[in-house]
Amino acid sequence: MAVNCPSCEGQIEIPRGTAPQAPDASVPATPEKPQAAVFYVGRGGTELGQFSEQEFRDKILTGNIRPGDHYWKEGMDDWQLVSEYRGLPSPTTPPTLPPLPRMPDETKKKKGRAETPASIGGACALVAAFAPLVSPTLFFLLSLPLLFAAFVLAIVSLVRGRVVGGICLLIGLFPALMMAFVTLTDRDKLLNRQPVQTHSTP
Repeated sequence: MAVNCPSCEGQIEIPRGTAPQAPDASVPATPEKPQAAVFYVGRGGTELGQFSEQEFRDKILTGNIRPGDHYWKEGMDDWQLVSEYRGLPSPTTPPTLPPLPRMPDETKKKKGRAETPASIGGACALVAAFAPLVSPTLFFLLSLPLLFAAFVLAIVSLVRGRVVGGICLLIGLFPALMMAFVTLTDRDKLLNRQPVQTHSTP
């Protein structure tokens, strides 16, 4: 049997008993794989090489291809800077860490040195001992209340477990009280003042 060829308009002899077989519709046709893009990289007018897109990305991340280099691939009008390539994953910002907490022992030590009841009581006792030098009335208005407050602070220090500071403060209250009496009674001598003597005329 003769069949006309559509391209050359000639006739092709086909033996009898054979018929042209149509493609099997049940077998899907395998799609052609798209051709991988090839990236051309240049530096300073010299071509560095041709790389696949994955190799191109890896070399950018490792620093072998610099941001100032140029690249070109099929479909681009002209060379572009590597820094303009947008195929890299966006860098993730590192998380903001909260400030580190201070060691509790250091905080307690700092507070203990500055704000212990014993230290405050010692300052009160010291002021109470020399307050009568300013005025005798301060012995009753200032010295005695401060000494009582120092005594209370000594008890508080003992209750909180600061035994050494509390005992030292209790022992120091007695000299402070005695010093307040001496300051009150011998105020003129301590200030180098001579009492004015009045002579009565007969």
